Amino acid sequence: MVARSCFLVLAAGLSVPSQASFDLMLIQAAGTDATGFSYNVHRYDPVNRVNLGTFSIGPRAEGMAVSRERNELYAIQQGGQMRVFDYNTGVRSRVETIGGTVLDAAISTDGSSIYYVNGGDTIWSYGLTSGTSSAVTTLTGSQFRSIGVSSAGNIFVADSNLNRLRRYQRSGSTFSLSGSSA
Repeated sequence: MVARSCFLVLAAGLSVPSQASFDLMLIQAAGTDATGFSYNVHRYDPVNRVNLGTFSIGPRAEGMAVSRERNELYAIQQGGQMRVFDYNTGVRSRVETIGGTVLDAAISTDGSSIYYVNGGDTIWSYGLTSGTSSAVTTLTGSQFRSIGVSSAGNIFVADSNLNRLRRYQRSGSTFSLSGSSA
């Protein structure tokens, strides 16, 4: 009888459906520690409404980008220092300098580069394997403040000087202005 009861409990446990969400939100929040302000990233599953943990990223990140292929979070502070974390564990793997001011960042669709803007008229690219920055494109008179990349590889930037959202269409390794709206 005892063996039969154990089997029924085990069988009932195996029949319970489990649901896993593959959505993950990484939310930056300010906190305090012994040295003053520190910034944390909260890992949150929005489908199941579960907090999956928190890790410290140090100084405030002006731009953050994520590579799902590499399981990495790139936290870039104002002076261009980029701290790279495993977003599953919160362990920092390295620190790199991409140089200059960074206001916002986004990962390329192939995961090889980080595109970023600094409030000027240029969109920049930082090669994750080469470790070098280069200009992607420039639009004189613009002030790019925010950036995003579509699944097709197009770059979208917010131009605060001319109050426009601009789309740069990818053609091979180059980008050309293909649209804007007020």
